[in-house]
Amino acid sequence: MLQKLKNYFQNNFHLIHVLILKIKILISFIILFVSIQTTVAQLYNYKQYTVADGFPQSNADDIFQDKDGYIWFATQNGAARFDGFNYFLIDKYKGLNSNNVTDINQDSEGNFWFSTKDGLTKYVNDSCINYTVEDGLFSNIVRNTFELSDGRIIICSTSGSSIYENNEIKKLHLKDVPNYFIKTHNGEIWCISNTDIYKFENDTLHKIEYNIKKIKLHYLVEDRDSALWISSDNGIYKIAHNRVSHLSVNDGLISDDVRALLIDSDNNLWYASERKGCGKYFNGKFYNLTAETGMTNTAVLSLFEDKEKNIWIGGRNGATMINPRIPFIQFENLSSYKNEIVMGISEDKYEHLWFCTYGSGLSEYDGKTFKNHNKSNGAYDNHFFDVETDEKGNLWLATGNNGILIYNYKKFKRISDVEGKKITSRVLTIFKDSEKNLWFGTNGEGVIKFNGNKLTRFNDLKAKNILTINEDNAGNIWFGTLNEGIFMFNGDIIQRIDNNNSIISGEIRSIANIKGNLWFGTASEGIYTLKKNNTGFTQHYFNKSTGLNSDNIYLLFVDSKDNLWCGTEKGVDRIQFDKNGNINNIKNYTKNEGFLGVETDLNGAYEDKNGNIWFGTIFGALKFLPNITDKNIIEPTTYIKNIKLNFKDFDWSNYCDSFTDKGLPINLILPHDMNHLTIEFISLCYSNPQKVKYKYRLKGQNKNWSPAVSDHKVVFSNIAPGNYTFEVKASNDSGVWNSEPVCFSFTIKPPVWEELWFKTIGLLLILILAYLIFDYRNRSLKKTKNKLEIKVSERTVELKKQKEKVENVNLKITDSINYAGKIQSAMMPAEEMFINNFSDSFVLYKPKDIVSGDFYWAKEVRRGYDSYIVIVAADSTGHGIPGALVSMLGMSLLNEIVRKEEIQRANMVLEELRKEIKSSLRQKGAFDDQTEGIDMAVIIINKHTKELQYSGANNPLYIIRNDEIIILTPTINPVGIFLKELPFKNNVFQLHADDVLYLFSDGYEDQFNGKTGKKFKLKQFRELLLSVHKKTGQEQKQILEDTFLEWKGNYEQIDDVLVMGLKI
Repeated sequence: MLQKLKNYFQNNFHLIHVLILKIKILISFIILFVSIQTTVAQLYNYKQYTVADGFPQSNADDIFQDKDGYIWFATQNGAARFDGFNYFLIDKYKGLNSNNVTDINQDSEGNFWFSTKDGLTKYVNDSCINYTVEDGLFSNIVRNTFELSDGRIIICSTSGSSIYENNEIKKLHLKDVPNYFIKTHNGEIWCISNTDIYKFENDTLHKIEYNIKKIKLHYLVEDRDSALWISSDNGIYKIAHNRVSHLSVNDGLISDDVRALLIDSDNNLWYASERKGCGKYFNGKFYNLTAETGMTNTAVLSLFEDKEKNIWIGGRNGATMINPRIPFIQFENLSSYKNEIVMGISEDKYEHLWFCTYGSGLSEYDGKTFKNHNKSNGAYDNHFFDVETDEKGNLWLATGNNGILIYNYKKFKRISDVEGKKITSRVLTIFKDSEKNLWFGTNGEGVIKFNGNKLTRFNDLKAKNILTINEDNAGNIWFGTLNEGIFMFNGDIIQRIDNNNSIISGEIRSIANIKGNLWFGTASEGIYTLKKNNTGFTQHYFNKSTGLNSDNIYLLFVDSKDNLWCGTEKGVDRIQFDKNGNINNIKNYTKNEGFLGVETDLNGAYEDKNGNIWFGTIFGALKFLPNITDKNIIEPTTYIKNIKLNFKDFDWSNYCDSFTDKGLPINLILPHDMNHLTIEFISLCYSNPQKVKYKYRLKGQNKNWSPAVSDHKVVFSNIAPGNYTFEVKASNDSGVWNSEPVCFSFTIKPPVWEELWFKTIGLLLILILAYLIFDYRNRSLKKTKNKLEIKVSERTVELKKQKEKVENVNLKITDSINYAGKIQSAMMPAEEMFINNFSDSFVLYKPKDIVSGDFYWAKEVRRGYDSYIVIVAADSTGHGIPGALVSMLGMSLLNEIVRKEEIQRANMVLEELRKEIKSSLRQKGAFDDQTEGIDMAVIIINKHTKELQYSGANNPLYIIRNDEIIILTPTINPVGIFLKELPFKNNVFQLHADDVLYLFSDGYEDQFNGKTGKKFKLKQFRELLLSVHKKTGQEQKQILEDTFLEWKGNYEQIDDVLVMGLKI
């Protein structure tokens, strides 16, 4: 037998060898076929919240949204409240029975009920009240709670049910152990146990018999049509009109072991498996969400729908959110490669989609699977840039290394030379014009044209690197190049558009035609449109500053609804136009809005015959579903979270009447030095919290709303005394704003010395005291003189007594004047005012007498959202007591004037002060009027922009920059009554770093020399300032004082002296 076999193999060796070769070829073909047929990987948009992102613990046994809109998670580390950014955790350290929370509920009174594996916790007013078996529970392992219509709470535990009423727990002695209760649309209470279904009436269970296997039941929900859905270990049961239907894996269900169920607001059924994921049952079909669709949280424990219709999935890997309004589906694994770079896209006559990839070949999609064509199976190349169909339905392909390919659905044909010249460059783009001609743009060889019969080189075009081609409504062909210009071909001649039209071209990656208007996408300048005029074209730019997500444009595409799509490295923008062709709305789609491909590519946009728009990206292809409404119409819920003092949390109990249920102080009244507040707020929008914007204003300080910002807090510093109401409103991810703002009111009390009554009384007391002293002194002197003249010889002793009395009176006068000097000094700004606002400063202040007519004054104010410092250097008429009285009047009036919000400019301060002085001193222009007035310089500096305003009444302002003095001249008028009153000028000047400002009175320059009797004069004063301005403020002050004293010598100081130096 063995010998016969041996002889057979020897005689038929050749036939056996051929058979083996055929089998090998067949196996290779099968392997190749399998390798190029790939199942489509459709990835949905999941937003994952895990421990790595701050989720308190990996399990999310229950998800719940409270009446205030906050999302709560039941975890094994406590109950966590989530606002879209941060988690607030209630755990054992805050009084919770156990960190292992299984369910969260909120009753009609707003109390929270946390079911745990070590009892039940009622959470009221930030406090925990705990209940265990000792308080009436059947078991400390509590599954969940349910509120009855009468306010009683049913508590389901593993051993039985209890009921909470009148602040105590009583056991319900039922014939079974319910696991879960629901209230139906008709008001009935239903529940399930491990194996049975019941109605709950009068605290009694009534068993409902249905033809359901005796298997473990898990969950019970009711849909909009009053059908009951029950999950079990044997799939899902539906009870409708007393009929039971069963759904299992045989029908497409993800698993027969189904746990959580959810009926969403659109009446869809969601189901969850702890082993395989979850899904949605819609129109009789199962849509399973598994690891293959990008779902990473597949051990699902809970399901929930929030107020914005987002679906939340709680599992053993945190929580996952699905936004049903996201209109994108991502397709990966178009070939055997991973993360293909997809470029050009087109649809053939069989309605198959073709995707050009860079490095992974050409992928054909029939709606179910992808078939890959590449170099190894006849497609010549693995690098494809674009694809287009001709009139016969053949596919034309732009390749990276093999010129142009034609595919007739049987084989690929390579066109490697045109007009006898080999194509050596990459072919980047293909465009089909209105006459069905095909235009090919290359990377180095200009343009190639196919007219339906033959290919020709378009040699008249001087540019070599063509990135994009399109056609206008007149039939002109336009070419965008790589930094070689924009060209237009009208059928006869080629015109370069950007040569003599002041048009900047740059790198033009894409051209689009919208109703006759051409749009150009650039690599760095955003997009622009060209409008024809009498001399050529005008260019109108749109970029990141006007709403695009980037200025780096890869593609422009016009859909069937005349929307313009702009592809960038951050996603796509959809631009919509009004009936006049003007931009009406720009919608950004980035990764946060579901555009998971992130960066688009050249040629990578196409609208299929069903209206779906496909985009090529660096991570596969994305499909845009136009029928999905992506606008979130739900207003965000906005709250003011916290009020901080000097950036720190503060106990406001001693400054308010009570607190709101959100913990905000009611009727908050603060002293003047508690005026630095930080107000924190939050708006709950879970669809895309990063897109929430806020506008706010502080009424009493600002009339207008702030610009829209993303920050969740605002800082108000140096708030002036007054009554205020802070208002904030927010917009959701679709730009829907709160119809009404959220408000918080408070009061800042003024300091005693800024109260008008205090200032008035103080000024009156000083004037009265001065008058009494002077009057008493004059009368005493007259009386003494008369007595001395009559009795000079014989009243020597009496004279001595009178002399002592006069000295005593003079001492009292001096003491009073010294006290007045202290009051005057106290009204001037402290040194810290200048230290906090300037890099260096000094004030040389030398009154001639104890009190001075010269004074300086400063105050910080806010106008709108900007902070300013107002500084005044002034010289009142006269010196001594008269000058001091005028100066104190001036300071008091300045305090009142700058608090007025309508005072916006420096000259307005002088105008208002002139009016008030004339009124206070009753100056009306009569011959015998008081002629007191003030010479002064006023400056206002914007602390943020360093813009300076200056206005002067006889007093100039010196600014030294780069060793040169800049002189800002004053209006030649005092502040007060004058023969010819002129309006005060306002000067605006932009300050730079290291600028030095000098404000001064005329006391320094008018001082006489002790030896020559000459005045110091302005020229010498300016030279002195130039010589010292680079020194420190204290050094400057010392030099100025020493120079003054040396110049004065023994000569009397003739006037008050004031010099201020401020360095920016």
